[in-house]
Amino acid sequence: MIKLFDTHTHLHYFPDNHNEIVARALESGVEGMCTVSTSLDQAALLRSYADLYPEVWYSVGQHPHDVKDLELTGPQIKQALIALKNHPKMIAYGETGLDYYYNHSPKEEQIISFDAHIEAALDQNLPIIVHTRDAEQDTMEVLAKYKGTGLKGVIHCFSGTQKLADFAIGEMNFLISFSGILTFPKALEIQDVAKSAPLNAIVIETDSPYLAPIPHRGKQNETMHVRHVFDKLCALRAGEDPVHIAKTLRENTTRLFGI
Repeated sequence: MIKLFDTHTHLHYFPDNHNEIVARALESGVEGMCTVSTSLDQAALLRSYADLYPEVWYSVGQHPHDVKDLELTGPQIKQALIALKNHPKMIAYGETGLDYYYNHSPKEEQIISFDAHIEAALDQNLPIIVHTRDAEQDTMEVLAKYKGTGLKGVIHCFSGTQKLADFAIGEMNFLISFSGILTFPKALEIQDVAKSAPLNAIVIETDSPYLAPIPHRGKQNETMHVRHVFDKLCALRAGEDPVHIAKTLRENTTRLFGI
């Protein structure tokens, strides 16, 4: 069985049955996963999952939706993030970035937090996990300030344009991560990006419990379904050997997270 890694899941949405979620993932051939933070308050919980399961790593960060809840300055956010790098399985900062679709937090506060996450990542030599929705231009402008600094990262749940992909890969040397959206019939532009992107710039994820792939669309997503994302990627890149694709995806994950 081809082994896969889910680079972005949210185990904290399964407080009562995370053991079942992890077990099903392992049975389906998933060899590891990163459970991603949406709030700094989750750090201790996510750390407990990493301690409980050898196959689980975690990130620390504040989702752009909830930046307003921090009530901290940029430097204070940076220091809070640095202080939470207190475990060897804490492998990234995020998810961070910009979301102008809902605007649950003011744009200015989102940008301040985004910068603080990047600065903490540079300080600790960790990658950032970037969320961007309806905010491509500002996302690129923020990231462009750090070009050449050695900043590492991934545009998670990629749903952007070819322009964003080209910028992330070509200008920032970032990875892009495909989720269940890749399997949606109308996601033609995203599928085109997945066909043409360099294989060494791609990873995959579920963003569980959201965005369940076909054939589970509309249901609760979980890490075991990352295989459907992989299968779709292989179908789109039909001239490439699935074993080689899987091997390269894993190498990319290692390069991103150092695991």
